[in-house]
Amino acid sequence: MRLYEEPPSEGMEVETHWADVWLSTSDWAEAFETPAPGTPHNEARDEIWEELITILMDKHEADDDVSPDLVRRSLTQNAALADAFNKARPIIEATDLVGDLWEVPAYLRMCAPRLSADEVRTLRRADARDWTLSDLPLLDAARQRLGDPEASRRRRRHEAAVAAEHAQMDRVIDEILQLDDEDGLMAQLKQGGIRDALVDEGALPRAERDLLAGPFAHVVVDEAQELTDAEWQMLLQRCPSRSFTIVGDRAQARHGFTESWEERLERVGLGEVQLASLAINYRTPQGGHGGR
Repeated sequence: MRLYEEPPSEGMEVETHWADVWLSTSDWAEAFETPAPGTPHNEARDEIWEELITILMDKHEADDDVSPDLVRRSLTQNAALADAFNKARPIIEATDLVGDLWEVPAYLRMCAPRLSADEVRTLRRADARDWTLSDLPLLDAARQRLGDPEASRRRRRHEAAVAAEHAQMDRVIDEILQLDDEDGLMAQLKQGGIRDALVDEGALPRAERDLLAGPFAHVVVDEAQELTDAEWQMLLQRCPSRSFTIVGDRAQARHGFTESWEERLERVGLGEVQLASLAINYRTPQGGHGGR
C-alpha cells in the first residue's frame, strides 16, 4: 500500500480563471500527511483533496472582487488537478490489490521477500481472481487497509441530498413568509437555526451497516485448530476486547498442530489465556455407549 501513498515527486502549475498557482512537491507532501495515522487509504482521499484545495487557495492571488467560493469552484473543477490527484492517490479495490500479488511476480517478491523463486512461480495463477478460501483473510486485510471505495461517493450523495432538502425547505419557508402573520411565526422562520432544524438529515438515505464488520464484544470459535494465522487476524480485528471462547482439538488438525495452545494463541495475538481440557468427549455423556 505504501507504493500508492507516496506524494508526487514533481510539482505542477494549476490554472484558474484569474491566476496560475504553483503546486510544489512540498505542498503535495503536506496534503498527503493530513489524514490521521491508520485512516484507510480510500477514505483518506477526501481529506487530502480538501487540504490540496486549501493550500492552493492560500497561494492564489486574485482581485478583491473575486469571492473565495468562486476560486474554490474553479480549483475543484480543474480537470488537470483532478487527474493528477487521481493518479497520485487512486481509489483501489481489495480484489485488485490482492490479485496483483498472484499476477505480478515482482510485486510478490517485494511484499514477501522470504519466498523463493520457485514459491513465487507456484503462487502465480492463470486467473489472478480465481479466488480460494485461503484468499479470504488476505482480501479482508486489504479491505481493512483500503477502506470502502464507495464511501466517498456515498458521502457526496448524502451531502447533495441534504443540500437539496435545505433548498426545498428554504423555498417552502419563503412562500410561507408571503402569507399573513397572525401568530408571530414569521420572525421565527427568519432565523437560520430554525430553518436548519426543519431538515431531518437522519431521515435521508444512508448506507446499510455491514453486520459482519464488528466490533463484537465476544466471539465463540469452534474447530479452532483449523484456523490459520491470517484467519485469526480476521477475528482479532473484529473483537478489540480480545474476549474469546475457543474450542478445538489439536489431535484433529488436518494440517498438523505442533505448538501448544498457549504458544499458538499467544503468537496470533491473544496473549495470556485460560485453558480447560475435557477428559471426556463432550459429544458423549459420561457412561454413554457411543450415542451422540
